[in-house]
Amino acid sequence: MIIRVKAKTLNSLTVGGNTSIGSVDISFNELGIPGSSIKGAMRTAISKAIEEGEVSGYSSCGEIEPSKMRDCDVCRVFGYPNHEGIVNVHGVKIAPHAVLTRVKIDDATLKAMDKSLFKQEVIKPNTEFEFIVEVKDNASCREIKLVLLSLFYLRLWRLGRGGMIDLKVEEFPQGCDFSDLESLKRWLWE
Repeated sequence: MIIRVKAKTLNSLTVGGNTSIGSVDISFNELGIPGSSIKGAMRTAISKAIEEGEVSGYSSCGEIEPSKMRDCDVCRVFGYPNHEGIVNVHGVKIAPHAVLTRVKIDDATLKAMDKSLFKQEVIKPNTEFEFIVEVKDNASCREIKLVLLSLFYLRLWRLGRGGMIDLKVEEFPQGCDFSDLESLKRWLWE
């Protein structure tokens, strides 16, 4: 089943890549925003929400080290080594990006560091884009709800290098009651 998602950047967004061209220090990924980056951010957002007690009834082992992962709800849905999970993200369509000049800040003094100017490619704030969350047809209503919850909490987490996004789901999958997630059908940050 397909969940179509509309998203928009709330601040400058960078999903880092590497470049051999010396025009910027931090380039935007040549592929745009890989679906795997969004999927990973969804997984982290829901894991943190479960760990912090915001979401009950689901388990998250909270591990990122593959050898330490165990079979929990988050791992079953999003995958773990030798198990792909039931969700994939693809079809990300994003507009061209801009270049910002920035300065590195010393964490201890909160002041600009000498000789620390850098250029970064970003997607500008309020840029809308779309992506598709594909969930395997054999997924249970409980598993689909975990995917939808991960989208809800992604609006409170970050994507890429500290970027924030808002998102809304165009239409919920049929056959399950997701009425408690109706807020996903509209922008959170308007």
